[in-house]
Amino acid sequence: MKRWLYLVILLMIGNFTGHARQVVDVHSHNILPDYRQVLARHHAELEEGFPLPAWDVDSHLSFMDSAGIACTVLSMPAPQPSFGDSEECRQVIRACNEYGAQLKAAHPDRFRFCAALPLPDVESAVAEAIYALDTLGADGELSAYADLFLHENAARLFALPSVGEAGAALAERSSVVEAEVDTAMLVRISEIEIYPQYRDAYLEAALEVGATSVREEPGVIAIFPMIQQRDSCQVRILEIYSSPEAYRHHIGTAHFQTYKQGTLHMVKTLDLVDMIPMNPAAMPEIFRKMQRVK
Repeated sequence: MKRWLYLVILLMIGNFTGHARQVVDVHSHNILPDYRQVLARHHAELEEGFPLPAWDVDSHLSFMDSAGIACTVLSMPAPQPSFGDSEECRQVIRACNEYGAQLKAAHPDRFRFCAALPLPDVESAVAEAIYALDTLGADGELSAYADLFLHENAARLFALPSVGEAGAALAERSSVVEAEVDTAMLVRISEIEIYPQYRDAYLEAALEVGATSVREEPGVIAIFPMIQQRDSCQVRILEIYSSPEAYRHHIGTAHFQTYKQGTLHMVKTLDLVDMIPMNPAAMPEIFRKMQRVK
């Protein structure tokens, strides 16, 4: 009898382990160093009552393997990094979302991510939701979450009269996509201000990652860094990708990660401005003309 009971228990354990490998963890946090730095700057490390744990991707993957977790949905932890400086909040939220996209691109079978929004700045939150969904490929129903939070709660929590417009802006993002004249290209101008003492080092890194990306990534059509004549610390980079998927692949590459992590301390401000090509059909002729001029 004991032998049969032992066999039944073994079968149950084996069956449970097989199912565990299909587990999806829908509530887990990735903790970016930039996020920690903002909390430390505002003495908010213990705002939730306990310190944030150490986090790195390799350790988290090892934990997933040991726990039988097939896929994890990542999100930014609490607290919200909003300490009276909306631009600071917007930048750290953007960094967290782009890091989530990088993890998803590097480990597509293991990670998904839900984007954070830079509330209580409603206008920036709507822009970030659209960027996260359409460019970074954030997972889940972010627009539905935003509708719930913005429409029903934000006015009460933050006394913001413009909240009612947020849902309309999110609903219209599909029409913005249609306005792209049936092209899947992602065209962007990165507006970057560099600290003067790092200008030369940053420009060298930007030129190197741009050349490597165009040379090695088929989906990277152009990365063209420029500096303003009147202020050489103002950098503008024209970026053209064949598709949002090509961009997501790009930010997961080793050469981009080396550039990103190596220049974080050099960048004073960063604004990624997505553009809508007015005449995308003309682009091949532009590149052909440049070849003829040479």
